[in-house]
Amino acid sequence: MDYINKSVGFFLNELKRKKPIPGGGSVTALTGALACGLMAMVCSFSQSKEEAKKTLKSIEKKSNHRLNKLKELIEEDIRAYKAFSLIIKNKKKDKKRIKKALLKTLKSPLAVLRLMPLLMEDAKELTHLSKDNIISDVAVAASLILACFEGASFNVKINLKVLGDKKLSNTLNKEINGLAKKLAGEKKNILLKVNRRLTKS
Repeated sequence: MDYINKSVGFFLNELKRKKPIPGGGSVTALTGALACGLMAMVCSFSQSKEEAKKTLKSIEKKSNHRLNKLKELIEEDIRAYKAFSLIIKNKKKDKKRIKKALLKTLKSPLAVLRLMPLLMEDAKELTHLSKDNIISDVAVAASLILACFEGASFNVKINLKVLGDKKLSNTLNKEINGLAKKLAGEKKNILLKVNRRLTKS
């Protein structure tokens, strides 16, 4: 099923049902896509600032590209988990097939979390470049970016736990922990800058 082209109401109704998809992976990718959409909108509204037009157009283009990528990752996550669920339900458990399917379930959340530092970099730029009347949406986007990263991290970790590959787990957890600290600090700084602009008389 092509979830991304359905209505928001359809997605939410499917989400609350007792079924494996859609789940946390697709919700996480959707959160990142929402951040991209907000950032593109901020860029579009702020381009009357002539000195920043070139940078804003670049961020808008990147945001739209990443939004489309995250839409693809929503569907990829759903397909991968659906395939994994079918293998698990099979009474004849094939360990090689299970491992292969698990590795596929890792691909989407890993791709999602690795996109988030790029989005946060652009959100930092927007704290200086956006118009005053839309600066609050930069803060919302930064909050969504961190939430998306954290959600994707948990999706990676649960799949690693089932996979049981210690070497891969250590490598990916090291990457995740490093990025988590960096992104949390960047989000905090973005919110401070936004609050300064919101309270500036």
